[in-house]
Amino acid sequence: MLLKNIKKMCSVKRQKTVEIVTFCLLLVLGPFFVFCRFKYNFLFPNFYAEDGKMFSRQIYDSGFTSFFKLFNGYYILGLYALTWLAERLNHFLGFNLADLPRTISVVSYVFYSFVFNFHWLLLNRMSFAAKLLLSLMLFTVPLAPGQYEIFGIIGNTKWVFAYIAFLLVCWRASLAEEDQKNWLAVLLILICFYTLPTVIFLYPILFLDSMPLFRNFSRRKISPNVKLSSFLALCVLSIFQVWATLFNDHSIKGYLDGMLNRTALIEIVVARTFLYGFSPQFYTKLNDFSAIVATSLFFLLGLRTLRGSCRWYFVFGFLFCFILSAAFVLNRPGISQAPHFNNYTHGSYSRFFFAQNMICFLLFVGVFDSAVGTIHNRLKRLCIFGTLGLCVLGTFFSAKGEWKYSNFMEETIGNIYLHASKMCSDSAENFLLPIYPTSDWQMASNKKELCSKVRWE
Repeated sequence: MLLKNIKKMCSVKRQKTVEIVTFCLLLVLGPFFVFCRFKYNFLFPNFYAEDGKMFSRQIYDSGFTSFFKLFNGYYILGLYALTWLAERLNHFLGFNLADLPRTISVVSYVFYSFVFNFHWLLLNRMSFAAKLLLSLMLFTVPLAPGQYEIFGIIGNTKWVFAYIAFLLVCWRASLAEEDQKNWLAVLLILICFYTLPTVIFLYPILFLDSMPLFRNFSRRKISPNVKLSSFLALCVLSIFQVWATLFNDHSIKGYLDGMLNRTALIEIVVARTFLYGFSPQFYTKLNDFSAIVATSLFFLLGLRTLRGSCRWYFVFGFLFCFILSAAFVLNRPGISQAPHFNNYTHGSYSRFFFAQNMICFLLFVGVFDSAVGTIHNRLKRLCIFGTLGLCVLGTFFSAKGEWKYSNFMEETIGNIYLHASKMCSDSAENFLLPIYPTSDWQMASNKKELCSKVRWE
């Protein structure tokens, strides 16, 4: 018996070592893969829209206090933190403003690599093969033709905080009531909420996770509890973002503010949200009826396979994806008028939906891991996971446009080094710097910031 227990402990320790080594390898190699998915924001650098006009400009002007500035009526703490990190790294390396777009690209590649592997640190109950499969699916999430507005920039990174928040909610559910890590989970969820206000739709799940604690109320004696206390602190600290979101205007005139096209709702809220991520090729074969049937089967499969609290978190995750897309359509109804959402011809606008696709990947892998876990033969389980992994890779590499060469922004606007060279030779001290993606975007700058020695070039 003792020998059996020792062997079991050694096996667990060996498995943990393999997971740590795999996680570290993915963290090291991940940024390079993300870079390969869209390397042109690094190769042809320039600020992308808000990255230059707002985030970088305010970091240069106001420093750390920029973290508390509103953007479109709400706080975006995570985006300012990433921009600040890029600016500090750029400054540490001795670079100037012209080099910052490339530094931002590097920070973006590293950040996405970490997000795609974050589950290795949090989901201890998930099998090694399932974690590896989830990383593979996240790294290959379909984005074409919108990779340029996600990888290598910071502005649209806010959407991925929905996935991070849901992952943290799942992690918090696995923690004991008195575990001090509950405070860390709440802090990170709070950062997500102060970056993307729709994260608040996860708060009911956090409340229900604390519900067993209320049993003490019937005894007129409340025991101090970390899980309950941290949730109450989260609610109190969230009030500033709630106030900003409720009492500020979020509309952007002329940007997806048209009339709601009801005929496109099922395609957007159902098919684009739950199905597109698994196979863009299959997506074009769908219609409203088949999309509803396929999504319903996915949902019922999860209910049938999962047990206990995992089943409830599957339901919550499903509902959260639906709410994210529905809330976006209500806030930007003009997206339903876009030609991309016309009889399932194309799944564009990746920046608004890739976080939902990532959450669906997490839900799918959780269901798949639970189903395959009933097979006792370890070799069979690995073969099944390996086969699915090959299918994921085959789908990704055969998808149209995922590896397409693209320098359209440089051809339209020109990279920042060309503009820096021209403006630094001009007599004017202050100027407006043309930035991506179109000529409508400009960033205020001056010679002091732009014309010192350039290192990245």
